[in-house]
Amino acid sequence: MPDVIYVDRARLSGAVQLARKAVSVRSPFPVLSCVRLSSGGGTLTVAATDLDREIEVAVPCRGGDFEAVLPARELAELLRLLPDGEIEVEKDGDGAVVRYAGNSAQISGFPADQFPQRPENARLAGFSTGAGDLRDALKRVVFAASDDPTRPAFSAVCVDLEGAGVRFTATDTYRLVTLPLEVRRFGEERKGVLLPKEAASDLAGILGALEGDGEAEVFFDQSGAEVRADGVRMWFRLVAGTFPPDTARFFDVPHSFAAEIPDRRGFESALRRAEVFAEYDKNKAPTVHLHFSGNTLTVSGGSDRGGVFEKIPAVVGEGGELRDSFNIKYLLDILEALKSESVLFKFCRDTGTNPYALITPSGQGEDGYRAIVLPVRK
Repeated sequence: MPDVIYVDRARLSGAVQLARKAVSVRSPFPVLSCVRLSSGGGTLTVAATDLDREIEVAVPCRGGDFEAVLPARELAELLRLLPDGEIEVEKDGDGAVVRYAGNSAQISGFPADQFPQRPENARLAGFSTGAGDLRDALKRVVFAASDDPTRPAFSAVCVDLEGAGVRFTATDTYRLVTLPLEVRRFGEERKGVLLPKEAASDLAGILGALEGDGEAEVFFDQSGAEVRADGVRMWFRLVAGTFPPDTARFFDVPHSFAAEIPDRRGFESALRRAEVFAEYDKNKAPTVHLHFSGNTLTVSGGSDRGGVFEKIPAVVGEGGELRDSFNIKYLLDILEALKSESVLFKFCRDTGTNPYALITPSGQGEDGYRAIVLPVRK
């Protein structure tokens, strides 16, 4: 009996697209540009790895045991172009033959024993929560991590498992964000677990592509993290390093100015219009000028190309008046991550460090999210 399976084209195509996020594009080992297809018990598992992370996606199939290691790009393109319906995949030497609608395509592959195998995660600590809740938490924090690979601790999302929950924190030293999340914890307490920014972003995208909103389980050992959710398993190597200590203290510093902006979306819209004509600082960041006075926030930005000058409602509670300039993108990232309709904007001057703005949700939608952003200094 030949090694053959039958699987829905769309399901297999989606699984390959998700798994290939872990495919290596620079490795000198050709097998790392492949996905492994292996079946058993009515399930086909599509797996890929670049040795620093792995992704496995399970889909239902018919047929017996099957294993093939096939080039990810060619397989993904072929599956994308095939007609919908059930297809047949038959083992052919180290490759496979794909049969569809009375036609066939042959794909060359590699010996299955060349595909890397990694030992099971030790699962020393972890937590479980809704896949959607984990996705949202990562998306609302990961943008603040640095893109600089020479600063590994800053190019990561820090995870602290303590008490009954978990806290996600990220900083690129220009902004700092943190978010607590209620979860079901198990195993030992862990602090300072560093998830690589790229892996955290990919995980958020994978969780967003899942059907429904089932449970996500996250496990940690000494060097890696494993996530399981709705037929998907992702493992990635943790960042070796130490996250800046005591970042929580920056959120409790006494402020010298405070104001509430009742219309968060109106503030976002004003910033986007100011960005059209914004001048750029020495770091090529678009700059906006904020002026709080009385019950008004003036948002302005301009250059020799033009400018925007808008007034929106604001309730100044302390400090009387404030003028300062900020990176527009940094402000927009934070505002988009908030879930409240109104925003508290505080300014902390006497900090022992550079002054900064503290932005938090206000009223309905307050969930413990906190964000700090440094003003632009020319």
